[in-house]
Amino acid sequence: MIVYDVTDPNSFENLKIHIESIRQNANQDVVIMLVGNKTDLETVNRVDQEKAMNFAKDVKCLYEETSALTNQNVNKSFEQLIEGKRMGEGGESTRKKIISRGPQSYGQ
Repeated sequence: MIVYDVTDPNSFENLKIHIESIRQNANQDVVIMLVGNKTDLETVNRVDQEKAMNFAKDVKCLYEETSALTNQNVNKSFEQLIEGKRMGEGGESTRKKIISRGPQSYGQ
């Protein structure tokens, strides 16, 4: 689970570095989840949710937005990570490999 601050675009931009590091050092079938935190804060610099979701899909990661302050989606994030749910499959649970290297598609 990699948590970034939705009110800090630099935090979002650094995700790629962290993802690459995990993929270089972890098992190939590791499940990575990106979590945008601090959704309770309103700001003009907020990272666009659609942009973040598309990024997560492109890099084959799970995605959720949370607020640790209000506890919004915190448990849900951990549950998704444990179950290995994939974004974009209508919430279906899967045990397939979610993260793959190269041009392979999700779940292979």
